[in-house]
Amino acid sequence: MYAWGNQNPGDKALGLGTIECLHKLFPHTKLSIVSLFTSKDAEFNRTYAYISNLHPSVRILPNDFFSVSNVHSRALRRLIKVILLPIRAILLAVGIFFPKVLKLAFFGSSTFASFRTSDLVLINAGHLLFWNQEMGERYTIFRNLLLPLFIANRLGIKYGFHAQSFGPFEFSCYHFWARKCFRWILARSSYTTVRESQSLQHVCRILSKSNNIPCVLDPAFFVGSSDDAAAEAMLEKHALVSHGFICMTIRLSKRGSAQDLASHRYNSYAAKLSRFIIEWSNNQFMPIVLVCQVLRDIVDVDFVLSLLPDNIRNRCILLREEVSPGFLRSFYRHAALVIGMRFHSLVFALSVNTAVIGLTYYDIGPKITGLMQDFGFPENAFLIDDVTPSDLYLRAIDLVSRHSQISAAIEKRLKRLREETFNHIGKISDERIKMSYGERLRKSPAKPE
Repeated sequence: MYAWGNQNPGDKALGLGTIECLHKLFPHTKLSIVSLFTSKDAEFNRTYAYISNLHPSVRILPNDFFSVSNVHSRALRRLIKVILLPIRAILLAVGIFFPKVLKLAFFGSSTFASFRTSDLVLINAGHLLFWNQEMGERYTIFRNLLLPLFIANRLGIKYGFHAQSFGPFEFSCYHFWARKCFRWILARSSYTTVRESQSLQHVCRILSKSNNIPCVLDPAFFVGSSDDAAAEAMLEKHALVSHGFICMTIRLSKRGSAQDLASHRYNSYAAKLSRFIIEWSNNQFMPIVLVCQVLRDIVDVDFVLSLLPDNIRNRCILLREEVSPGFLRSFYRHAALVIGMRFHSLVFALSVNTAVIGLTYYDIGPKITGLMQDFGFPENAFLIDDVTPSDLYLRAIDLVSRHSQISAAIEKRLKRLREETFNHIGKISDERIKMSYGERLRKSPAKPE
């Protein structure tokens, strides 16, 4: 299975939650984590540290499919880049027809050596399987996700997608090869689950059918750690212990790209958020805590704050420290409401039965609207393009006034979804996992006309 880095608590929780689920259901199974980073990347060391501290029995490997992890000489690494990588590309092409050649293509890769002895490879990448005109991560998708699955298939290793979001898929006539690639990869999966039901609609567009693809909870729901001491210290620091507060996470970056949104959209979204903050602060005593869940969001939060009058800005509380999944779970437990543009801010809040409102825009995909739908609160998900600050304010007031009732409803739904998730993950050991999705469809009894 894969692991993200240490910069985003939500991405961090994907790996940790998956490990905890698998350890609970299959305590004697050996787990190996393939980082999205090479051994030379500082992010790999951070990934290694946070996983090994909590799960010392898990093996953490660098993503060195296209590098020799024990090469330290810069000159030699340049030589490898110039000479070895083209050779590997040729051997990889030959490996399509002669799988044994793949061993030569990845000679020297410690990750590949472990990879080819696995019984099952799980992709738990959150939301990287999409295709649209604005995406900028095609290289990441094919190198870090689809290529390893192609290699697994050629070596006869079973693979699957765990708690994945899919789509949107917007293939033009020039992208017919991409559609075929996604279909080929999905049809040969032995285990596929989605983390919210709206992704099933996107899967249907690829496979034409979605039989036997269940919806499970995001792995972050199963991160058991908490940091009550740090959360309580933060509450006392900002005098939040004696009265309630609401939290907001702001994300105004384009999904799948390092670029910002188009300036007119960026300014429009920021203006709407600022007008909501003004309306709330003018009419409610509860302060708003702006949580920079991902540190790069500080730029967006600062821009929204710059649009506020001084008296309103001074009432807002800004958390810009690097935080852990455990801290966020503990902190959101004390909030009356979490308004999130970050998907995992909603997950962390729901995991402790706190009411949420999800704000999204089309580029982010189906994950926020799908999550709200699965928890029975579709009316709490808003497209920021369509919602007005007054609509958002009225919904926030309604949820805060019914805090206890909403919390009880979340707790009941979460308990059922957790049980269903464990049941579905438990099927990894089922005999049917030995067949791919396409094989199961072909061998299933025909339905009567």
